[in-house]
Formats: sequence, C-alpha cells, structure tokens
Amino acid sequence: MWWAKRLNFSFIGRITKQKGVHLILDSIESLLYEYNFNIQFLVGGCADSKEDYGKYCADKMKYLTHKYPQCFWSNPDLFFSDCPLVNIGSDFSMMPSLFEPGGIVQH
Repeated sequence: MWWAKRLNFSFIGRITKQKGVHLILDSIESLLYEYNFNIQFLVGGCADSKEDYGKYCADKMKYLTHKYPQCFWSNPDLFFSDCPLVNIGSDFSMMPSLFEPGGIVQH
C-alpha cells in the first residue's frame, strides 16, 4: 500500500539564505507531528557557522538530527557528495529558493 511507505524529502545544496533552507528547517517539526512521523527528511550541505544565517541553520540541523534520528538527517559540517544517489532515492526534492532564476539541482 502506498501510504505504508515513509515518504522521503531531500534538499541538497549550499546552506545560504538565497536557498531558503530555513523555510525547510522551521517547518519540519510540525510536519513530523502532522504526519505521525511517517516522513523522512535529508538536508545535505555545509553551513558556515561563522555567519549568522549559517550558524542558525547548522544549530537547527544538529537539533533536528539529534531529536528525530529516524526522521531527519543532516551534517552541516560535512561536504555532501552523495547528491545523485539521494536525488534518485527521494520521493520529493525540496528547492525553496528565496531568489534564483534556476539552480543547478533543478536543471
């Protein structure tokens, strides 16, 4: 049955304000509860903890990974290199860019 499978959502890219990663991170907890933890998220990309936005995202990514290890994975300190594998294995790719005419991942 299609609803018995856990849906997988992924974002791969730079953790920058332009990419809108905070929009994903700020909505994950409410989505997990709304869908009874039957969804999984992966956020792949490095965050620059020396800037405010990168630090906010890195802290949130670490918090979600620690609190929901079965439903969320990220490592903001690691350069993510499994992009093709994740794109093939994901049900949905998240691209919430605040401003971008067309990124490499979309193309």
